[in-house]
Order: sequence, then C-alpha cells, then structure tokens
Amino acid sequence: MKEFLCRLGYPDGTIKIETLRAENLDLLKKNLIDKGIYVFSIEKKGTFFKSKKEKIPLETFLIFNQELAALLKAGLPLLQCIQILSERQKNPFFQKILIEIIDKIKGGSSLSEAFEAYGELFPKLYYTTLKSGERSGELEIVIRRYIQYQKIITMVKSKIKQALVYPAILTILSLVLITIMLTFVIPKFTSFYSEMEAKLPILTRVVLGVSGFVIKFFPFILISIIILIFLFLSYKETYKGKQKISQIILKIPLVGEIAHLFAISQFTRSFGTLVGGGTPAVQALEVAASSISNIYISEKIKSIISKVREGEPIWASLESTKKIPPVTIEMIKVGEATGALDEMLFSASEFLDEDISIKLSRLMTLIEPIILIFMGSVVATLLASVYLPLVYLIGHFK
Repeated sequence: MKEFLCRLGYPDGTIKIETLRAENLDLLKKNLIDKGIYVFSIEKKGTFFKSKKEKIPLETFLIFNQELAALLKAGLPLLQCIQILSERQKNPFFQKILIEIIDKIKGGSSLSEAFEAYGELFPKLYYTTLKSGERSGELEIVIRRYIQYQKIITMVKSKIKQALVYPAILTILSLVLITIMLTFVIPKFTSFYSEMEAKLPILTRVVLGVSGFVIKFFPFILISIIILIFLFLSYKETYKGKQKISQIILKIPLVGEIAHLFAISQFTRSFGTLVGGGTPAVQALEVAASSISNIYISEKIKSIISKVREGEPIWASLESTKKIPPVTIEMIKVGEATGALDEMLFSASEFLDEDISIKLSRLMTLIEPIILIFMGSVVATLLASVYLPLVYLIGHFK
C-alpha cells in the first residue's frame, strides 16, 4: 500500500488535507470520486526528493495559543482574538493561514473545524482538544491544557536528544579517526615493510590488507554509502518503513526501553488531556494513539479501539496489547473505577517521565565508557598491527 497526500473537498463544503493509503493513484482517485468527494490534488508520499511543505514552528504555534488563551480569559470574542493575533503574527505563512481561518469562522465554521481543514499542518490532538472545549464552553482552559502537554513532551524529547548528542559525537570521531589511520597513516608503513621483505604477523597483514582495500575502492565505498543513505531516507518516509524502524528502535538495548516509555508517556498524557477536556473516551483513545511518535506502539493501541467501543474496560483492552507497563495499567484501572481517569493518566505520565530520566542517566553512565573502550581498542589494535613488526625486527637484530 502506498501513501498519498490529498487535498479534498467534501459535500458539506469543508476542504481537508489528508494522508490516505491505496494500491495506486488511479484507484484512490476513483474511490474518492465515487464517494462524492472532489479531488483538488493528490501527491505521492515516500519519495526523498519531494517538495518541502511549509510548516509552522512549534514555538510560534505555542506563543499563538498562549496569547489566544490570554485574550479569551480577558473576555474578548473569539473572532476578534484571531483577528488581533493575525495582525500581530510575524510568520508570513502562519499569518496567511490565520486570515483564512478568520474567513472560515465568518462563514459559519467553528474554530476546531477551521483548523481541522488544514489536515496534517496542525496536530489532530490540537483540533480535537478545541472541539471538546467548544462543547464544554471552556475553550481557554483546554487550550492551556494543550500548551502544558506540548511543553512537557517537548522538554522530555529535548532531554533524550541531549543525552544522545555526546555518544553520537564520540562515535563519529571514532569513525573519522579509524578512516584517517586506514587511509593515511597505515599506508606509509606498507611501503616500508614491503621493501624489507620481512614476514609480518597475521594481525599486521590483515590491517594492511583492509587499508589497501579501503584506499583502492574508496570512491566505490563512498558512492555505496551515499546510495545506502538515500535508500534508507526514502524507505524511512514510507509507512512500512516508519513501522519497521519503530519496531527496530524498541529492540535496541537501553535505547529501546527509553523509546518505549516515551511512547507510552505521549499516549497517557495526550489521552489525559483529551479526557480531561470532555472528549468521549473512544475518540480520545483514537486521537491519543495517533499522537504517539512510535508507529509500532501507535498501531498496537489503535488495534484495541474496537474492543473499547464494544464495552470492554479501557485498562483491560490496553493490557491485552502487552505494551503498557503494569503500573500504568493499574493507575488507569483505578481512574476508570473512581471516575478520575484524567488525573490518574497525568499521574501515570509523571511516573513514566521520572522513569525515563532515571534510565537516561543510567544510559549515559554506561554508553560513554563503552564507546571510549571500543574507540581505544580499535586504535590500539591498529597501532599494534603497525608496530609489532618493528618490535620483532629490533629483537631479532639484538
């Protein structure tokens, strides 16, 4: 199945940008037309050289929501709030979107419907949260709840990235050093030993052979690496690729456990945000599952939505996935029984965030010495292979 980015017009007048899956473009277009949907454009996804879609920076979007919540709290009408913020907006692309949203609201659309019309440009969690706030009459409160959610998720992501920066730098430096030794340092000894016609230790012969191979086929190796990177990036953009990579990440020692906990934290926090805002449980579960960055975990949770719709308790359905930690399941179970599901979900999220911090510290404690030991071992092996024959010759002359 291939993925297509579609700009569609529905019979009720709404225009949406959606990602749909189908065997081919013609079949997808036919199915949409048969349903009475007008197709503005269809673009195939999953190619590396594709036109980059304009995006709204997260910081810009959060500032907009903070100002919107402040204006709503001050008692200003919604339309006036958006008009004020559109005039103040410095991002040209976002300003254009806000002007279009103002026209949609004037035309009778709600704020959530206006944002939803832009499809993947805005998170599904965001406009679903707005929808629950519109139903309950607490739009300002749900916007602040969304801001809080986004800030915490961003902070946890930032912690994980910062923790992995130093090991990544060490790994890159190790590869650069090994490449320099194989292509520049060791070849200088190759000609020296060949002139001596001495019998070399097996370690030296192996290293000199590898060095010779790298120098001889360096252009081919470089082109092969570039092609592999291109293929990987192209595969990563496909749905199947995202799913497979997500699954592989979860199997990596130490890193996989942190990625798993972060995915569950994303789910519980977004689920709690939606339930707390008054979104029906089944819809909240579906949107919360979609908000998970790990596609494999996301699909596992989506698979139990039908069970919840049929009346099975949420905690029991989630437990059947075998992907939710037992402590989190117990918290959700208590929340369902007491009617305080959103509070227990937030508590579970905080517990998971603490666990992530602990495991990140443990990862840093272990991974740094492992990389240094590996780096030192490789360099020591290369140096030993070069100097072993010299030691042997000096001993022989004595």
